[in-house]
Amino acid sequence: MFDIEMQTIRPKYLMQRILCYHSTMITERLYPRKSYGEIPKTYVIFICLFDWYQLGDSFYEVNLVPNGVNELKFKDGFVSLILNPYGDMTGCSEELQDFFDLVAGRPAGRTDFVKEVKYAVKLAKRRNDWRDRYMLVKDWVQDRVDYAVEQNTITMQEKFAQQLIKKAISTEQDYDSLRADLIDFFDEDFADKILAKYYQQA
Repeated sequence: MFDIEMQTIRPKYLMQRILCYHSTMITERLYPRKSYGEIPKTYVIFICLFDWYQLGDSFYEVNLVPNGVNELKFKDGFVSLILNPYGDMTGCSEELQDFFDLVAGRPAGRTDFVKEVKYAVKLAKRRNDWRDRYMLVKDWVQDRVDYAVEQNTITMQEKFAQQLIKKAISTEQDYDSLRADLIDFFDEDFADKILAKYYQQA
């Protein structure tokens, strides 16, 4: 599970917010009768327009380190990343460097990923209902879902929806709650189509 945030000014309690977001994702998905071993891996990524640790790096992965011994870094399933587009990009992938250039206002668009981001931004600027907090990524996903339906293919989104339905049935999640989750991930039309297609079969 992922939570991605954009931070333009330096906040007072960044690490506390990161911990809060991890906790929120976990509690929302840890259904009754699940064991702690089934807690999903969570990623909280902050894209900042400043260097949080002021070490000159562009990429910080924050981990729990027992007694300061880095070799014992605790692999707890919680990944916290703080990105700084103005730091040293040595070791960063080409896509990440290209994305950093985009965030920092430098010439960007060398990779397919950033080209898609720039296209999404253009679409976002045209939306009058952007202030109503509709995420553009949902429209981006839905466009591909509609195209896939026309081509009679099963999309990654449909496979993911199938997994949600199977998990809901195995955990005895009620239908209305499952439908609400699917609408939250996609939209109402897609949720109803998926439920009609897979809910009885699962």
